[in-house]
Amino acid sequence: MKKKDPQAIIIQQFSEDLEALESYTRDLWQFLPLPICYINPYQVILDTNLALEDFFGWESLELVGEKVEKLFVYKSRAQEIYQRVLKEKRVVNEEGEVLRKDGQKRIVNISASIRENHESHMIGFYFAFSDIGELKKLQTELEKKVEERTEELQERNEELEKFHKFTVGRELKIIELKEEIERLKKELT
Repeated sequence: MKKKDPQAIIIQQFSEDLEALESYTRDLWQFLPLPICYINPYQVILDTNLALEDFFGWESLELVGEKVEKLFVYKSRAQEIYQRVLKEKRVVNEEGEVLRKDGQKRIVNISASIRENHESHMIGFYFAFSDIGELKKLQTELEKKVEERTEELQERNEELEKFHKFTVGRELKIIELKEEIERLKKELT
């Protein structure tokens, strides 16, 4: 029976461990419920997760190889975020408008981060999108209700001011009449 080379055993074990780690990373990437894509330094999409496919309506194969700006309503917004990430290395919750495959526009918070290799050289970026459309809609509704309520309160305040002027005017007139009565009483006596 031939004895296995210890170095070959270590290499085989290392290879199996690396495969297991790659599988784990891929499973985690696909599991994440937040739409995420990985892009290269030239802003070309290299990978997407299932949540991004669901959110945007694009198959991963339709996006891989495309510029990330394809996901944005305003291509300049993609460039602004890209430039900020280059400068700051990380951008969190930047509002933007994205475009689904079916043409629907969605308001999202965009977070992006640089990915570096072991020598701290930038090798790509992660972009993550969180839908805030419902939140924005609720905010708009609340602002409208606040505006309506403010108008109602202003109208009520104006009514109270008119009532106050009327009652104060009436009280002043009563005081004036009482003084007139007192003056007339004095004249009679």
